[in-house]
Amino acid sequence: MKIWHLTLATEGRLPLIEGEAAYRAAVMTLARTLGPLLLFCIVDEHLHTVFRCSEQRRPKLRSGVTRAVQALAINPVASSFIRRVERRSHLDWLVRYVVTQVQHHNLSHHPALWTGSCFLDLIGARVVEGLVLPIFSCLPRLGPEDVCAMVGLPRRKLDLAPNQVIREVGVARLAQAAAAARCADPALVGKHAEVVSARQITAQLARAAGIASTEVSWALGVSARSARRLAAARCDDRLLAATRRRLTLELMVSDGQGTSRRPSQRIAGVRVAKS
Repeated sequence: MKIWHLTLATEGRLPLIEGEAAYRAAVMTLARTLGPLLLFCIVDEHLHTVFRCSEQRRPKLRSGVTRAVQALAINPVASSFIRRVERRSHLDWLVRYVVTQVQHHNLSHHPALWTGSCFLDLIGARVVEGLVLPIFSCLPRLGPEDVCAMVGLPRRKLDLAPNQVIREVGVARLAQAAAAARCADPALVGKHAEVVSARQITAQLARAAGIASTEVSWALGVSARSARRLAAARCDDRLLAATRRRLTLELMVSDGQGTSRRPSQRIAGVRVAKS
């Protein structure tokens, strides 16, 4: 299979999609449409995707992703541009280019927390159904710690936030971290699989941290009985780990580690456990 770099932009460079929920929906759309994805980033008025497929399948995938993105876009999508990635050096360059799109376009967000970026998936801070991103197999000298360094974070694998941190940040923030790690609508309403999963993650991590189910009930807007049921449900360890890692990432950014534009908000005395 060959590797391709597809760029898609709106007509007149008007905004592509709007709102956190829409960005998360777009990420899930890419995962469904371009199964063999390696990299992606959706920014304000365009997106980049890098994927593997045969020469014969390329036109179908190209048109499929264009239609899927147009269905979510708030402005008309122009024709796409695609080129083949012929060398390893080109693919290596694309990793940095894609994960630093937020910086490249001077957006007012930290690149490590940008929902439209594959950075979150590459470091294990998000789990999206059907999304694999085998870029580290294609570039065996590259690792998650290298990707962290690209966005200005310390060159190391992110640790998992321990129970003490979860108690410090509280259930409301834990729920938002779980929603982000599961790519669920941040409102956490409805019965979509990602929303239900994020609620389960919240309840189970809160219980592990010794937080009362009444707090979970309040934060999720469910009955105490439902909160206990969510805590007892079976949950993939990858999802629990991704949420803990997401919390670590948020605290690192707010603590000024990296290129954050936000003020430092240190949580004193909290250590982060090794994964």
